Amino acid sequence: MSLPWRYIIIGAPSYDAGRVFVYHGSAAGPSLSPDFMAKVSKSPAELGASVAGDMNGDGFGDVVVGAPRVGDTANPAEGSGRVYFGGAHGLGSQPAFSVTETHANALFGGSVAGTGDVNGDGFPDVIAGGIGLDNAARVVANAGGAEVILGFRTRQTIAPPASLHGVRFTD
Repeated sequence: MSLPWRYIIIGAPSYDAGRVFVYHGSAAGPSLSPDFMAKVSKSPAELGASVAGDMNGDGFGDVVVGAPRVGDTANPAEGSGRVYFGGAHGLGSQPAFSVTETHANALFGGSVAGTGDVNGDGFPDVIAGGIGLDNAARVVANAGGAEVILGFRTRQTIAPPASLHGVRFTD
């Protein structure tokens, strides 16, 4: 029986625009230099403000990363969450997919976590929070909230359509 590889994920949101480092583990301890690194070039993204591990339960470690300050001058700090899938040769160098919030100052991705299979379709899901999300139904700005990103069967050549993302829960 083969065990999934173990790893340590370190988020460094203040390192330039933010970085994430992954160190593989072994019986002798973690590697001394990172085996994977992700970064963004546009500041202030705060990539790595939140990190989480395995998402799709395929036996390979994945990395989920939040970047709550991603945005532009028209919509600053919308925030985003990115998922890097693991495989037999480690983590992919590019995100398998990313989800970005659509309104300014949502700070989406300030927290991320695997949730298990919340909708019973056999695929693990991810939850990402944003303290600046609005509750439009109750006309409350900055109420905070979370979005569940539903899992799906992945193929490396096809990105998931945007319609698969975004079941929103707000207070």
